[in-house]
This record gives sequence, structure tokens and C-alpha cells, in this order.
Amino acid sequence: MLLVFFGLFAVLTVPMAGGNLWRLADVRLRGQWLVGVALAAQILFISILPGRLEGIHAPAHLLTYALAAGFVWLNRAIPGVWLMGVGGAANFAAIAANGGVMPASTSALADAGLVLDKGEAFANSAALEDARLPMLGDIFAIPASWPLSNVFSVGDLVIGVGLLASLHVLCRSKLVWPVPSDLRALMREPHFGRLWLAQIGSSLGDFIYSLAIAVTVVDQGLGVSLLASILIAQAAPAAVCGLLGAPLIDLTSRKRLMIVADLCRALAVGSLLLSDSPSSAHILAVAACLGTFGALFQPALYASLPNLVSPRLLLTANATLSATFHLAVLVGPLVGALIATHADVELAFAVNAGTFVASALLLVGIRMPQPAPERRPAGGIAALGEGLRYVAGSSLVRGVAVTSGLAMFAASMRSPLEPSFILDDLQGTVGAVGSAVAAWGVGMLFGSCAVPALERRWGALKLMTAGLGAMGVATAVASQAGDITLLYIVWMLGGWGNALLTVAYETLLQQRTPDALRGRVMAANEAVLDATLVAGLAVAGIGAAALDTRGVMVVSGALLLLAAVLVPVLLRTGSHAERDGGEPGDGFLATVAPEAAPVLERPAPAAG
Repeated sequence: MLLVFFGLFAVLTVPMAGGNLWRLADVRLRGQWLVGVALAAQILFISILPGRLEGIHAPAHLLTYALAAGFVWLNRAIPGVWLMGVGGAANFAAIAANGGVMPASTSALADAGLVLDKGEAFANSAALEDARLPMLGDIFAIPASWPLSNVFSVGDLVIGVGLLASLHVLCRSKLVWPVPSDLRALMREPHFGRLWLAQIGSSLGDFIYSLAIAVTVVDQGLGVSLLASILIAQAAPAAVCGLLGAPLIDLTSRKRLMIVADLCRALAVGSLLLSDSPSSAHILAVAACLGTFGALFQPALYASLPNLVSPRLLLTANATLSATFHLAVLVGPLVGALIATHADVELAFAVNAGTFVASALLLVGIRMPQPAPERRPAGGIAALGEGLRYVAGSSLVRGVAVTSGLAMFAASMRSPLEPSFILDDLQGTVGAVGSAVAAWGVGMLFGSCAVPALERRWGALKLMTAGLGAMGVATAVASQAGDITLLYIVWMLGGWGNALLTVAYETLLQQRTPDALRGRVMAANEAVLDATLVAGLAVAGIGAAALDTRGVMVVSGALLLLAAVLVPVLLRTGSHAERDGGEPGDGFLATVAPEAAPVLERPAPAAG
């Protein structure tokens, strides 16, 4: 039934986005009979003969997925079909692990108004005791008060998203990437490819680790409050180190700095393998280490990106890194849950440490140019002061720091209260908490993919405004939500806006900042984000006591909308002036480099 909603949504949105539904008539599908037989078999065994032919239903149910897999393989060249295949594979894994039946959440069945116990009759989706892979089961629900109420899974959601994406691409909607040649050209950049693989591995490992460390804390009875302390222990050092260590990004080889950061993080996570039961102090020390070296790695990575790809491909590169990061947000916790369920958390720690080592090895092969010697800053405190003066003198950098920092503060004051909001206010389940995170991640994934097309039409400033506005509207609507399904919908909108905001401001800072100062500018902005994250977490508890959870979400939404209003006010003047070669502030750039304009061209490769 979920596919019906996605199909109707596509039919409505494709024409609105400038697509032509008549183009579907030109699509030639292969093996259509496979889908026809699969659907007929499901209707026969689920709806017509649920209580007859015992012993055949479960194998037949699995066989229908095999037929669908054949259809996907035959049509794999069609855009979006591979994504539908991923969703189908997730469903098949859950069904096969439970003897031919899709495990369903009792709360989801109740929300959809479905019968929990169908007796002896076969049910393709049912509440099972000791279900395997329950996170892949039917854990979501279309409420009974809505048309076509039913339960659905993560796999169903991915299939629906694949269907929506496929229809928009085939109908040439303006929401899809209009110049796929950019992506192909980017994939031919050898140094970007290594950097991309390094980011994929380390990001996936990070989110596997986050789930594993949460399991460790709970299993050892260290107290749920320790989870908040871990977040603060990671963010606070990151804010300090990101600011004070920023000159290193411009004074030293960025490649070597990233390699050292990767290896230090690998050692920190690997140290957890030395003890069967790591202490609270040990876990917090590892968190501080991850925050400290992460605060150097991320700005160095994004400061290096303009040196590895041509200016034409910079936005595409940022969008690609963003999309794969958010894919890791979705996949990492799931893999971590599987590891924690079927193995030991030590394996998750080993995987994360291994991804850092793999990232370092990939970075070794990158030839990364550095600023010319005559353009390098003085060093130490002087270099830090030089960077801070540039930040203070650039209305563009100040505007990005204020608006993105305000967005981080608003989001972080809401995020710690989200679990209690779902469990208490919306009467959701623990699985629903994870599903809400996944919904935001799905939105971010699609937002990242949509950025290149939207930026060509709107420009970076409008992208930031739209992103902040979407986040604000989503949070405000969520504060008044009465059921979990509405939260999922608006959270996808919020995640979409989050991706627009992030890719837009990162690209702006990369394009408008001279290479000799780019590392310090990126690090300063990261430090602002870390500081506002800690501030938001500190305010969350106070706000909940004074306003209750819904009240805090209203305030969070209002702050996000305020940030959206501030973007054109704070950034427009600085963006135009610096883009046209003007000097930020009182001519400071002229004291740093012979040229007044930012360096946008990629230098010739040199050993990093």
C-alpha cells in the first residue's frame, strides 16, 4: 500500500517539477511477466487461500521475491531500479530469517488497526516471538484513520523512494541531476576517488561504533546519562581543538595531518579492545580523542577538496560526500545492530578502528597540493590571529557562522528530547526512535542528491534559506504531531533541508576563501558548530523543565526560521563582494596574499 502513496506522490510532483509523465511510454521493461506472476502468487496465497494448502505459503512467499529479483536484474540499467532492489533485498532478508513471514511490530499493527492474531491462517506479516532481524520488519504504520492503512518496513520505504526517484529521472523532472556528466567526470578524478572511499569507510565505521558504544554503556549498567556525557566529551574538545589547532591545517601538509588524525583515532578505538569491560573514564577518554582529531580531520578534508577537483565539480563533490555520509548514517547503525546482535561489540570496535586505518592508507596515495611557500602564514599564535582577523573581517564567513551555528543550537536543544517525545507524547516504541533518525537520514540523502540541480536554479544563498526554512517548518509541525507517521513525514522534509544547508555553506566557504586561509576558516566554522552543539545540549534540559518537550520544539523551529530570515541579510553583501574579488573587511586579504581575489583555480598536483 505504501507504493500506492509513492506512486500518487510521483504523479503529482513530476508535473510540478517540470517533468513529462508521457515519457514513461518510451520506457521498455524486460521480464514484466516475472512481476505479474509474483503479484498473482501473493494475492492467491495471502488473500484468497490464507488458510489452505498448509506448508506451501512460506516457500511461495519467498519465491515471489526471487521472481522480483529477476525483474530487477533484467532492468538494472533503468535509474532507481537498483534502489528498489536494495529495498527488496532487505525485505527478503527479514522474511527468510523468519521462515517465510515478515516480522511485524505489535505497536505498528495496532496503529494500523490490523488484527494481531490471525489464528492458523497464513499471514505474510505477523507479530512473532523472538523475531530475527526485527529492525528490517514491518515497524512503521499508516494509521488506521488514513486511507489504505497498513504496516510497512524500511525495505518498503527504500523501494518507494527508488520508485519516486526512477519516475522523476525517467520523466526528466527538474529535481533530478540535469548534468550527469558532472558525476561521471568526478568519478574519473583519481585523487577524489581515494578521498571518497576513505570518507565512506570511516563514516560507516563511526556509526557502527556509535551503536556499539551505546550497547556497551547499557549492558554494563553505566547509566544512560553517560551517553550524554560521551557526546559532550567529544564535542567540547572538538570545539577547543578546532579553533586552537586550526593553523595546523594551513601550516602543515593537510594530507599528513589527516593521516595522523586517522591513525590516532584508530589507536583510541582499538584501545577499547584491550579490556572486556571498558570503564566510564576510558570510554570518555576515547570520545575526547575522537573529538579532538576529528576536529582537525574534517576541516582539512573540506579545505583540500578545491585542490583536488576543478571549480566546476566542487559542488558535485560536496554533494557526493554529503550523500555518502548520510547513507552511512542510515546503514551504519543497522550494521552495528546486526553485529551487536549476532556477535560481540568488540567486533564493532575492531571494524571502526580498521576503517580509520584503511582511510589512512587510501590517503597515502593522494597527491595533494599545498599553498605556495610565499603564501603560507607566519605560524603559531600569529597564524591563529591572522585567521581570526579574516573571519572577523569577512561578512560571508561571519554570516555562515551565525546562521549555521544558530541552526546547530536549535537542533541540539531538540535532539536529546526526541526519544522522550516519541515514547511519551506520541506513544511510540523504541524502534520508532531509531526509525525517526532513519527518516531524517533519508531526507538528507535525497537533499544531497538534489543540491546540484537546485543550486543551478536558486544559487547557494537561496539553498541555505530553503534548507533552514524546511528544517524550521518540519520542527514546528512535528511539535504539534499527534502520531508517529506524521513525524516521519516531516522529519524527511527536515533532513532534506539539512542537506541543502550543509552542502551550500560548505561550498560557499570553499569557493570564497583563499587556499592559504581555507583550513583555518573551515576549522573556525566547525568550532562554532561544536560550541553551539554543547550549548544546545546544556539548554535542552532547562527548556524541557520550563516549557515541556513540545514547547522546546516550538522554540527550536522558531530559531531555525529566524536563521533562514538572517541568511539574505547577513550573507548577501559579503557573498557578492568577495565573489567579485572585493576584500572582506578592511582589505585584510591583501595583507595575506599578493592577489586580492580568492584562489578558485586548482593548482597543479604536487606531493602532499
